[in-house]
Amino acid sequence: MDEKQIIGVVGGMGPLASAEFVRRVYHNYSFGLSEQSAPFIIQYSDPSVPDRTTSFLKKDFEPVYKRLVEILNDLDQVGANVFIICCFTIHYIVPRLPKYFNDRIISLVEVALNEVALTSDEKFLFLSTIGTRKMKILERHPQWHQVTDQIYFLSDADQNRVHQFIYEHLKVGVCPSIIADELVAIVNKYNVQGIIAGCTEIHLLTKEDQNVFQSFKIIDPLDLIARKLPKYLSAKITTKQ
Repeated sequence: MDEKQIIGVVGGMGPLASAEFVRRVYHNYSFGLSEQSAPFIIQYSDPSVPDRTTSFLKKDFEPVYKRLVEILNDLDQVGANVFIICCFTIHYIVPRLPKYFNDRIISLVEVALNEVALTSDEKFLFLSTIGTRKMKILERHPQWHQVTDQIYFLSDADQNRVHQFIYEHLKVGVCPSIIADELVAIVNKYNVQGIIAGCTEIHLLTKEDQNVFQSFKIIDPLDLIARKLPKYLSAKITTKQ
């Protein structure tokens, strides 16, 4: 790992998902001969950031935007030169960030869409919060037109149920196995080959030893970044301008 590559992880949204991401980076990364070769990560975990779904559906963007800029500034001041924001919904406001920050963010949305585009016309079900779905975060991305026929969305009833799983179970640390069967049953209804983790809490369901979606192809942006970190770092600006 280049000593100049200092990764700023914006966590806390939720804290369990971002902590799992950092754990998985170190679990998957090839250290070489010593721990000194492992990635330099600064994790900023602030669970007090206003809820993104609640704020965005009310079109109250400023408090979340202001806090995100503050966090990125703090990470920048302590040397981070590439950022990973462990919240899918907050990516709705990422395009509004100053170019100084935006160019250094590894976008979860971009990672997911790129991975879909690499598949051979496989179909994927998008699992997310209500906020991410209603803000049409995938459809607003420039790459959406490349994969529009490969991504399926939940019905309103199923979307509400998945949102409930995320907020009442995953975000508060309730054992994922409690919801596993029902969640897989929902996915099976859509005749897809895989799922897209459109909420970072879904990252908690794709652990090596507790993978809920074993029978499906999984596109989990955080897991992809954790397993292929050098690839994603090389595609970003990793020195401050």
